[in-house]
Amino acid sequence: MNRKMNGTKYCKKWQVGLDASSGLKTNQIMVKYISVVVFLLSTWAVGIGQSLSNWLLTANLGVEKHDKRLFDYAEARFLHAYQPESWGTYHVEFNVRRKIFEYRRFSTFMGLGIGYEKATFERPYNQGILIDATYVDHILLHVNNYGKLQLPLSVNLFYELSDSWVLSGALVSNALLMRRINPPGRGKKYSGSFGTFEWEDIQLRCGINYRIGRWMLGLESRVINVQKIDRVIFNRIIDDPRTDQSWENHNPLRFDLTVGYTW
Repeated sequence: MNRKMNGTKYCKKWQVGLDASSGLKTNQIMVKYISVVVFLLSTWAVGIGQSLSNWLLTANLGVEKHDKRLFDYAEARFLHAYQPESWGTYHVEFNVRRKIFEYRRFSTFMGLGIGYEKATFERPYNQGILIDATYVDHILLHVNNYGKLQLPLSVNLFYELSDSWVLSGALVSNALLMRRINPPGRGKKYSGSFGTFEWEDIQLRCGINYRIGRWMLGLESRVINVQKIDRVIFNRIIDDPRTDQSWENHNPLRFDLTVGYTW
């Protein structure tokens, strides 16, 4: 009887010890799990705490698909045939921006810059719109180097995913300051720079950026583009069907590599 009782007590003690050991292992696992969670949360919190500085300087290098719309122009098929490439409109842009609002992971900047666009697709243009001379209004020449000097005004929204990754969105409106016409071999007297000042477009861009200290490297794409119709290259001489329009929603693919510095 005593042996049975001792055996029972031994079994109970063994069971208690087993339960204690199992509980200890469970506690250890829970402690490790909680430590990992706390570590991840603390890392995330550190990323949130290091917000963007008050000033941002950016440089953009962009490439855009050709605008090959020639409507009913007589030489359209010929121009398309010997220019099969899809890409060839290039952009370079510099901007200085100032932070105007910050809330947790969100930052809003406003800025001004200078930009240049160069289109290399050879196409007809009406120099009569640029030159104050009625006798040239009916002469249609070709241009394969059409440049525009622009003044971009932008409002940027940044969302900091972490200390390294930042999502961005930008509302950009360009004022056109100057056109540069370089015809291919003929019509040189109608080449040169032509000053102007007019609002040219309104764009929405989205991108993702990677931060390294004060530097940011990003890739940006244009999502929406509402632009004023350029009557130099879209006009009644090439039978433009939008003669009653001043603006259009046209958005050929465009991608920009951006480099930024904050301080």
